[in-house]
Amino acid sequence: MLLVVLYILAAFPIVGLIVPAVVLSGEARKNRTMRFHSWQALLLAIAYCVLLVATSVIAWIIGHGPGRILSHLLWRLVPAGWLVLCILLGISAYSKKDVSIPFITQLATDQANKTPA
Repeated sequence: MLLVVLYILAAFPIVGLIVPAVVLSGEARKNRTMRFHSWQALLLAIAYCVLLVATSVIAWIIGHGPGRILSHLLWRLVPAGWLVLCILLGISAYSKKDVSIPFITQLATDQANKTPA
């Protein structure tokens, strides 16, 4: 049961960098699928941080003047879309399916295929 919970949590980039790092450093790292989902979540968490910075800059630029409504809409849609992506990734991890996300999936697959030390 613990492995199933770790499996689902490792696929959720919304929990940030902690759970994937714990999974990659524990006994679960011997499972290739766990390594794949952990690496994917870790890379997606980093991508989300970059996306938030980019969203902040864009919202700040267009937020002055008539673009204020668009700025608020952008700030609401990005986290909502991220939450939907996290839920879909958790469901796919639970059903043991790999989800293809451009660039991230290839990098996660390369890292997961390396043999653990």
